[in-house]
Amino acid sequence: MKKFLSLFILLLSPLWVAYGQNADETELKDLIQNSFDEIFSNHDKSSVKKYFTDDFLLLENGEIWNLDSIYNYIEKSRLRKPAIQRMNAFEFNEIRISKKRAWIAYNNYAVLRIDGKIINELHWLESAVAVKRKNKWMIEMLHSTYIND
Repeated sequence: MKKFLSLFILLLSPLWVAYGQNADETELKDLIQNSFDEIFSNHDKSSVKKYFTDDFLLLENGEIWNLDSIYNYIEKSRLRKPAIQRMNAFEFNEIRISKKRAWIAYNNYAVLRIDGKIINELHWLESAVAVKRKNKWMIEMLHSTYIND
């Protein structure tokens, strides 16, 4: 019986690993989508610490942003009149996970509207580094390159 149980566990272990990898991939995709929706679309300051590590960096078109830069961006965005509505969409190219660290490569598309009217459509090629802390994925670094379509 012990041999049978050991063999059974051995045979199922690749499935558990694959399930864990798929679950992590789903969590990482949700992390990217939700962080952009809450921080860059909804301008929610309370979400910054929910999604970004304390030592977070964003490399954005030749500039280096930290958490203070993100908070400043949110404040300026909140004051902008008329308000701009932003819808985010992502096309994930690759996700690589190694224990408690992952990197994600993706295309980021944003549609900007004022009063329901499209004023701009934007596209970036981006990468993210995420770390797992207390069983939760958080973004440690983003790198963003604007694409002229």
